[in-house]
Amino acid sequence: MAPAEQMRQIERAVRWLREVDGRLLCKRDDPEGPDGWVAVVKTPAATGRGAQLIVGFGDSALAAVETAQERWDHAWREISAVH
Repeated sequence: MAPAEQMRQIERAVRWLREVDGRLLCKRDDPEGPDGWVAVVKTPAATGRGAQLIVGFGDSALAAVETAQERWDHAWREISAVH
């Protein structure tokens, strides 16, 4: 992927994470080992349902946010189908 496209993807991911008041964490148990990234977001409560905590894991910050966003989109499709 071209650097400019990758930068646009990162900017979109960061913007989305801010919009949903999400958090991005980096975990490294071993200083010599790879980083592990975790994106955490919470959906607003819907009628008849409480909020859902969504966690996305990835080898990179972008991968973790993309995973969380996919799960977020899936949760909203389920909520929309009920209403």
